[in-house]
Amino acid sequence: MTSIAGIIGVNEEKSTTWERDSALRLLGTKASVIASFDGCGGSGSKRYPAAQDWTGAKIAAHTCANALGDWFEQNEFDIYGFGDAHIESIADGIKSAVKIALNDVHQNLGDVHSLIKGSLSSSLPTTMSAITIEQARSEKIRCIFFWAGDSRGYLFTVKGLRQMTKDDSQAKTDDDDFIADGVLSNVISLQNDFVIQARETLIDSPAVVLTVTDGCYAYYETPMDFEGVLLDTLMEATSLLDWEQLLKDRIGLVASDDYTLQMAIIGYETFKSLKSAFYSRANEYRRIYGDPILQMLSQNDRVGLKRLWNEYKKFYR
Repeated sequence: MTSIAGIIGVNEEKSTTWERDSALRLLGTKASVIASFDGCGGSGSKRYPAAQDWTGAKIAAHTCANALGDWFEQNEFDIYGFGDAHIESIADGIKSAVKIALNDVHQNLGDVHSLIKGSLSSSLPTTMSAITIEQARSEKIRCIFFWAGDSRGYLFTVKGLRQMTKDDSQAKTDDDDFIADGVLSNVISLQNDFVIQARETLIDSPAVVLTVTDGCYAYYETPMDFEGVLLDTLMEATSLLDWEQLLKDRIGLVASDDYTLQMAIIGYETFKSLKSAFYSRANEYRRIYGDPILQMLSQNDRVGLKRLWNEYKKFYR
């Protein structure tokens, strides 16, 4: 199967005062990587004069994006891929790279002892969702989803949208009145230990994989709406770049936070073939979910929405 046909992305700031998202996309000959980072604004709200007065959240997101890209290229994964490396080993490599980078940056931020004062306000915290994509020996595409926090990775096929990551949250996000805002239990940071979660899948048919920060999905009425936005904009678009712009505009209408999306299109030779492939799913989604959601929202039918979500998530999760 042909590998990556294109990569598009959105990385938008809702406020120049609190911007904290960052993105990465590297297209290699053997393997590629896309990633989205969301610096944690609460614990990372401290500003650093030595870094252009950036917040710790913004510093963390940008530092980790650069560190992941450097690690990927310096180890020549873009040229040779990961071979037989196990996903835990790759995750450990990512963890080591971002920890070293955060420590190096923090050493240049001034008197760290007086800044920290026993709190986590200067711990340079960020979430991450990353996907590595490479041709496997079986002629399938090997995708590994890595994450920390509530930035998400998705697999999008003609069967629907699947969330391949699991939010590191103390709450059952999405299932409690569709509020995806639980307290995070695991994020990348300088001071606290953290885990880079990993999940692998092999793709043997054309698909789309994407990483997003919570600004892309958390402000819709239900978690089902995000697929509707992907499908509606795809059906409206005339090219990949047009789809990118439509996603930027459409997500921006509802997002109250920075929003970052990075997307790799796998196995589709042309945009026309991509759009045609998802045509049936777009109609199916509209009939089974899109139109009923609008009607139930207008009637404040929370029971009906929950019943519809329980059906939708049989494939979504």
